[in-house]
Amino acid sequence: MDRPVFSCIGVNNRYLGGTLIAWSLDQLFPITAPITFTVENSKSGTGDWLTVGTVVDDYSITDATQRIYGKLLRSFYRVSFVHGAITYTSDVEQAGGNLTGKDKMIAREIIRKEQLRFRLWGMPGILMKRRQWGQKCTTCLDWDTGQVKDSHCDICFGTGFVGGYFAGVDYTVSEVTESPRRQVTDPGRGQVIDQTLTTRGVNCPWLDTGDLWVDIDSDLRYVIQTISEVNIRGVTVLFPRVEMRLAPSTDIIYSISRPD
Repeated sequence: MDRPVFSCIGVNNRYLGGTLIAWSLDQLFPITAPITFTVENSKSGTGDWLTVGTVVDDYSITDATQRIYGKLLRSFYRVSFVHGAITYTSDVEQAGGNLTGKDKMIAREIIRKEQLRFRLWGMPGILMKRRQWGQKCTTCLDWDTGQVKDSHCDICFGTGFVGGYFAGVDYTVSEVTESPRRQVTDPGRGQVIDQTLTTRGVNCPWLDTGDLWVDIDSDLRYVIQTISEVNIRGVTVLFPRVEMRLAPSTDIIYSISRPD
């Protein structure tokens, strides 16, 4: 295919430990089987590549090894996989993106303050990224229109892709504001509780509309609706406002097993 196979790759250096590398594939890429991704690190970005680890049919990995010392973020990552007889490799991404030294210090301070906020007012949860690529569901997907015909499908959980969501990762939010609960009529579901959470979080990993966030304590599940961003030279470091809608108790996403 002429389009880039990797639609994006992000590197988020967690100053309290570990670096998260996340990626996404073009939705038109014809995946027919689980894929093993290999993540590599380099100090130069042009050679001396060392394998960080491998994951199967997932979108992220955490590099627990400290590779950055001092103030310079000289650490680069790339992701690759083999499909058929062809090896596909992502663009090289630097920890901290293309920020200047001063910008990196600002981003680091923003993240540090958010981490402190999490300790005081954080609401722990699990983020499950909605699948935007992968093996298409043969049970409920309309092959002519590409639309999902059964939102209660236990194969794709209404996403159109087998598995529905990627494995969950820890994602704490803060400044949680709940809208008043009210009963509304949802076609096909009857009377359901409508409630929205407004929260904030850091770009580690990034958020997309349709992702699933699970409250660890209550197991209530919320679908992300709208997201606002704080950017430094095009690099997102903070989501100051994230709106999440409570999923009805009858939603198929409650049958997804939690990683914990």
